Amino acid sequence: MTHRQRGFTLLELLVSIAISALVLTTAFAALGMLAEADARTSRRSDTDLEIDGALRLLGRDVGYAEHLAVESDRLVAVAADGTAVVWAVTPRRDELHRIEGASATDATNKADALRLDTVASPRFSARGHLLDADYRTSALLQGVTAVDWVRIERRSQTVGVRVTIQHDAEAGPDTARAVAMQLPKLATGY
Repeated sequence: MTHRQRGFTLLELLVSIAISALVLTTAFAALGMLAEADARTSRRSDTDLEIDGALRLLGRDVGYAEHLAVESDRLVAVAADGTAVVWAVTPRRDELHRIEGASATDATNKADALRLDTVASPRFSARGHLLDADYRTSALLQGVTAVDWVRIERRSQTVGVRVTIQHDAEAGPDTARAVAMQLPKLATGY
């Protein structure tokens, strides 16, 4: 009668450990790829949400403006009560700012002061957010590739603006476009 030992041999244990290590390495690599894909999607979604929000706000400001002035680096929307909003792009055209003022002159002066500050390197946090109070509160979009707008005219008067915002996406450059029209002028058929 032979006596059979119970348990595993050293070779069987080493083979099972090697197979387990291979399976775990593959599983962790797959989890890492999923986490990276989720982070990319989240960053993309955040950028899209910021752009959509900025375009909606711009559309509202332009829509209710009584007077609209469109220049290459700024857009001035003056409401019926005289208050104004200036939308300004930085000299590199990679940021969009919204500045409110009691009048067009007040808002334009604030925008000019802000543009001078933007040239002098603002301070950023470790996550890339601006730390300068005045600069940060007016910045709606940061880190985009380009912000451009073109005036829409009717009978030699500005009645709206066509906005193009380009930004980098995982699949390559992406572009968001919007058209904002002055509602008071459209309502009167001007």
